[in-house]
Amino acid sequence: MNEQRFWRTALLASGVALLLLLGLALAAVHWVGDLPVHVMVNGTDVFGAVQFESLLPMQKLALVFGLAVALLVMLLVSVLLVPLLVLLVVLCVALPLVLAFAVGFGIPLLVLLGLAALLLGPPLLIGWLLWRLLRRTAPTPTTMPA
Repeated sequence: MNEQRFWRTALLASGVALLLLLGLALAAVHWVGDLPVHVMVNGTDVFGAVQFESLLPMQKLALVFGLAVALLVMLLVSVLLVPLLVLLVVLCVALPLVLAFAVGFGIPLLVLLGLAALLLGPPLLIGWLLWRLLRRTAPTPTTMPA
């Protein structure tokens, strides 16, 4: 896939996600409309009872758009950041384990294979040469029939 098509598809997917999130935020604001909202910090009421029903339509639209953009940013960050963090954790945890496994088992295994090659090499070579010698059949003609 060429680069221009990739970015066009990514932009289209982001636009569709933004529209879906706008609809979701609009439904959330409409659903919460008659509930009073209190913002409290350490038990202190910072922002008193806000009734979403009392907001003007443009204020509701601004709230919905702000919620949708915030949700889209959170979605994009999670889509980009979570795989990178998983890769980082896997590299930081799995790479030392693989290296420890390779050093712990790999070096003794290489030593055993080298020793087996040294000890079994001459008998295998003699057996192969005898097999080739005893397997010989009648020589094939070197000229092709006409």
